Amino acid sequence: MSPQKTQTNNDKEMKQMRTTAKLLIRGFGLGTLLVAFAQTGMAGATPDVVELATLANMYKPTTFDHAMHVDVAACAVCHHHTTGTPLPADSGCITCHGNSGPTAEVACASCHAANPCDPEVRQQTASAATIFHGGDRTGLKRAYHLNCMGCHKEMGGPTGCEDCHPKKERVTE
Repeated sequence: MSPQKTQTNNDKEMKQMRTTAKLLIRGFGLGTLLVAFAQTGMAGATPDVVELATLANMYKPTTFDHAMHVDVAACAVCHHHTTGTPLPADSGCITCHGNSGPTAEVACASCHAANPCDPEVRQQTASAATIFHGGDRTGLKRAYHLNCMGCHKEMGGPTGCEDCHPKKERVTE
């Protein structure tokens, strides 16, 4: 092979490597921007602390540090209906909620009933069976636990019942 052909091949390889490097750098930059947007896109409009008191007759309210969780994970990691941030591609919710549009509110209790076996809730769920997985809608307690426990185990967060749900001395009606 002549020295001129070798130089031409080397030039082509170098140009291809530079193009690949530029694409990788641009892709990384775009990915970083998307993650930053997903984590902070609506953070200013969210509460710092959320009090969960659906079982207030048996347990003291659970104080959920929303601000800390916003710093740790993108909104869509927990909320499958978001205020505009995209769902992560590996989300367990994406199968059913992949086309879920943005909503004004992302509170779990907006869709997940505290008492899923209540006759009125069962009727609402049955009348919208195509939305609620053939008539089965996850209740609020299960939705919280499905969303929280896996991450808590993975990240070393609290996993014991009373870590999040301190019992009251007396059960109230």
